[in-house]
Amino acid sequence: MRSKPQMPPADVVLYAPAADLAAPVACPVRRRNPPRKRTSQFLDVEALTLYGGHEAFLVRTALIRSEKYKRTQAYAPAIRNSQDLFPLIAHLNCSDVEYLVVMAVDVRMKLLAIHEAGKGSVSSAHAEVRDVVKIPLLTGATAVFIAHNHPSGDPKPSGEDVKFTVAVKAALSCIGVQLLDHLITADQGTFSFADSGMMR
Repeated sequence: MRSKPQMPPADVVLYAPAADLAAPVACPVRRRNPPRKRTSQFLDVEALTLYGGHEAFLVRTALIRSEKYKRTQAYAPAIRNSQDLFPLIAHLNCSDVEYLVVMAVDVRMKLLAIHEAGKGSVSSAHAEVRDVVKIPLLTGATAVFIAHNHPSGDPKPSGEDVKFTVAVKAALSCIGVQLLDHLITADQGTFSFADSGMMR
C-alpha cells in the first residue's frame, strides 16, 4: 500500500516561482487523470530566497520573531554599507507591489531584525514614520537601514521618497538612533541615499 504524500506546512509561501530561482519548495497540486482515476501528487516548484537566506531575522509583527532567531543570531551578518544590503533585498525586485523594509543593527553593525513595515501598490508602500521608529525601540538597535522596491523598474527616488527619508532620519535622531541608508531597488539598478550624499 502506497503511503500518502505529506502535505507541506500551512505557512509555506511561494514568491514568484521561476526556473532560474533558488531554494526548491514542495508545492501540492491536484492533477486530474482520465475519468476513472484521480491522483494527488507533489510538483517541485522553485521559490525565492528571502533576505539573502537570513529570513530567520524577519519580524512579522513588532512583537513576534521567527522560532529560528536564537539559533541564527550567532551567524548574524554585518551590514556596513549599501553593498552589504543588496543581497538582503534582491528578492524585492520580483514583487509587483512596493514593500518598505526596516533592517535594525546593533553597535557592531550586526543584524538584529528585519521588519516589513509597509506593503502597498505599484507606486507606494503605505508606511508611516512610526512604523520605522518602533523597530529600534523594541530591538535595542543603535542604527537602522531602510529599503524599498520600485516595481516600475526605475530606482530614482521620488519626491515622496526624499520627504519620507528626511522625516524618518529626524524622528530616529530624537531617540538616539541613526538612519544609515535608504536603498531603492528596481530592475534597472539600485539607488543608495548614502552613496549619493543625500543622507547628509
